[in-house]
Amino acid sequence: MGYAVDIEPLAPEALVDLQGEPQAVARRAAEWNLLLPATVNRFTVNDGASFAWLGPRHWLLRAPLESESGWNEHIARAAHDPTISAVALGDYYAGLVLRGAEVLDALSQATPLDLRGDALGPGAASFTEFFGVKASIWHGDGGEWQVLVERSYADFILARLQRAAG
Repeated sequence: MGYAVDIEPLAPEALVDLQGEPQAVARRAAEWNLLLPATVNRFTVNDGASFAWLGPRHWLLRAPLESESGWNEHIARAAHDPTISAVALGDYYAGLVLRGAEVLDALSQATPLDLRGDALGPGAASFTEFFGVKASIWHGDGGEWQVLVERSYADFILARLQRAAG
């Protein structure tokens, strides 16, 4: 029995991993015209860029690939700031987008997270185990879910999701 879920690859993106003290990241985000999420495991969207707070000292920025050179310039300037770490990860991750009436049934086979509660409602993002691999999972508006995994695991995760979806 299969689930009503569509699985597609995400288009390549610019990704920036930020780590540091929240005040330092907030200053840098303001310079970059990004709105910080109010709480951990939430993301904001600013001019096409999504900015998630994934841990006490950890944020991930996702932006359209065509903006990557601009983000690389920001990263180069941030390299002189000893209070934060900013690293480009666009080539490191690959992503999948899942949609459909039974998307939670398919995703629940991949991760131990409780996806049905308010904790991971729209606008939420988190790191989790996903078929035994570390992944970042994002819940967008309209029931869309996005999963980012190390590029070397992308085919494995896609095959497992397709099998889980039936």
